[in-house]
Amino acid sequence: MRDKLISAAIRNMREFGYPYVNAENIITDQVYSMFFDSMLKDNLGHGVDKAIESLRSEIAAAQKAVERTATTNNSAKPKPRKRSKGA
Repeated sequence: MRDKLISAAIRNMREFGYPYVNAENIITDQVYSMFFDSMLKDNLGHGVDKAIESLRSEIAAAQKAVERTATTNNSAKPKPRKRSKGA
């Protein structure tokens, strides 16, 4: 069921003008996953809630991982040096 939901979402998103969406980035990409999550929410109550909730959890976990990576990368950047008054 998971693969069917992803395939249907990819097909719909490509029709909406997202030609580069695929089975991996639909979960990990911030824009694609937000759109996919919205589609999943719209389909709750149609007999596939367990698969939908599992995918929504997967999206949430992927987004948290992206946020952790971004935070780690930002904290590793050197801070700008202060200019001396004579320069």
